[in-house]
Amino acid sequence: MPSSAPLRGVAKNISRSGVFIETTKPLKRLIGEPARLVFTLEHGNLVRLARYSVVIVRESQHGIGLGFWHSSKAVDSRKA
Repeated sequence: MPSSAPLRGVAKNISRSGVFIETTKPLKRLIGEPARLVFTLEHGNLVRLARYSVVIVRESQHGIGLGFWHSSKAVDSRKA
């Protein structure tokens, strides 16, 4: 999230339009607030770091729903 510590969670219900991030504690975020989603994609020894611009579209006691604004290509790859 902009101007806050990174948040870790488990991605659930991933689609072309967004993703729900399950967290261990509720968040206090505003619907419509922009954020940055960063995650790794692993395939064998290849690891790719992907970054996406997202907007908060839903909030619950179990996590946060993020809608994709514009997806970028995987931006970094390295051998694990």
